[in-house]
Amino acid sequence: MQPKAYAAGAALSVAALLIGLTGCSSEGSGGVSGEGSASDGTATVTTDAEPGKHRSLPQACGSIPRGTLRALLPGIQELDGSERKKAYQGEPAVTYDTDRSSGCQWKAEGPAASHHINVDFERVVSYDPAVSDDDRAQELYDKMAAGAGIPAVPDTAEPDEGEPSASASESAVDDTADKASGTPEHPEGAEKPESGKNGKTSEGGDSGTSAPDDTADPRTAPRALDELGDVAYLDDSATESGLHRGITIVFRSSNVITTVEYHEWATPQGPRPASQDLQEKAQRLARELAATLGD
Repeated sequence: MQPKAYAAGAALSVAALLIGLTGCSSEGSGGVSGEGSASDGTATVTTDAEPGKHRSLPQACGSIPRGTLRALLPGIQELDGSERKKAYQGEPAVTYDTDRSSGCQWKAEGPAASHHINVDFERVVSYDPAVSDDDRAQELYDKMAAGAGIPAVPDTAEPDEGEPSASASESAVDDTADKASGTPEHPEGAEKPESGKNGKTSEGGDSGTSAPDDTADPRTAPRALDELGDVAYLDDSATESGLHRGITIVFRSSNVITTVEYHEWATPQGPRPASQDLQEKAQRLARELAATLGD
C-alpha cells in the first residue's frame, strides 16, 4: 500500500507545480515590461522626433552651372585656358564628412573688379530623440540670423504647435554675438574690408563711412526673404570707401542650412559695387541652389 500512496502524492505535487507555473506565465504576459510601464498595466510609448528630409548633401563645387558662374564672375572670361578651367572648378572647402558639410569658393579678377562666390551646405542632425532635425536646424538658423542683426519678423498668426519659428528669437540674440560667417580673404592689392553692415565697425561704433548707404532703402536693407527654402535672410555689408561690398544669404531647407556669399572688390578707378545689382544676382544663385535641394 505504501508504493501507491507515494505515487499519488508525487502526482499531486507535479500537478500543483504545473498550475503554479501556468499562473506565473499568465500573469507575466498580461503586463508591460521595460521602462515606461505603469502600475495599472498600461505603457507610455515614447516616439522619436522625425528625421530630416535630407540624408546627404550636394557636391558644392558642382552645384553652380557654368553659365551662372560666367554671369557672376565676369573676369573669368579674361583668364587663359588653364586658369579659366581652374576658376570654373572652384576650390573645395576642407571637410571631414561630405554628408554633413560641403563648401566651395570661386573667384576671378577682372580689369574693373574682382568677384568671389562662397557656397556652404550644412546638414544638421539632432542627437536628442525629443528634438527633430528640422527643429535643431531652425535653432541654428535663428542664431545665425540674430548674429547678423536681421530684424525679427513679427508673427501674424499663431504658429502650429511644434512648428519652429521663422524669425530669430531673443534668446538667440543673447547666445550669439558674432556674425555666423566672415568675409573671405580679399584679393591681393584690394582693400581689406573694415566695416560691417550699414557702415558700422566691428566694435559697433560709427565708422564715419563714406560709402553710399544703399541699405537705407527697405528694398535692399538686410531683411528676411520670402519664398526661399523654409526660412531665409539676406545681409549686406560694405567697407568704408565702398570699394568692397558683400552679400550673404542664408536659408534653411528642412535640416540643411545653405550659406551663399557674393563679394565684389572694385578698383579705385572703377564704379562702386551697387547693392541692388549684387543682391539680385545673389538671390538668383540662392534660388538655383534651393532647387538642387528640392525646394
